[in-house]
Amino acid sequence: ACIRPRFIERILHPDEINRYPSIHENPLLVWTLWAAKESAFKAYRQNNMRYFLPNRWSVDLAAARVQFGTQSWILDVEHTEDAVFATCSSSAMEFVSEIRSADIELSPRDQGALSREVLSELLDRHAPNATLYKDEGGVPRLVLGDQLIPFSMSHHGRHVFVCLALSEFSSLKSKPT
Repeated sequence: ACIRPRFIERILHPDEINRYPSIHENPLLVWTLWAAKESAFKAYRQNNMRYFLPNRWSVDLAAARVQFGTQSWILDVEHTEDAVFATCSSSAMEFVSEIRSADIELSPRDQGALSREVLSELLDRHAPNATLYKDEGGVPRLVLGDQLIPFSMSHHGRHVFVCLALSEFSSLKSKPT
């Protein structure tokens, strides 16, 4: 199944069109690039704009990087049988993440509920004293003491992916499971 050319034109950076000439026949590549851009945008928006223009973000899978203007993020991509998940960070970090998939397509409300459930479980194991809140711009934030904990919750269809960055926070320790 091919991806519609107009969609590809709207999301690809000019560098990506040259870098991935067969992208029109490769849906997995399209969704991998999309996941990478979305992940880098989530990292970027922690301190910047809230709008997302995917064709201004350039993904280089071979270099494991996402570029936006003069800023760049380290990229890690995970694939399951039917989903793609990406994590981006401005510096090398240790992450703890969980992918959960339901047997059926979930409503947006159920996706959000499952995302919060998975986040709660990760926090119980790795940062039980962390607090989740939304800032004045509506962006969800996690804090432990006076430190922000980078995290991401993504969901689509029947899949949920939750990720916490741990390496910068020496007070976050993995508990035996």
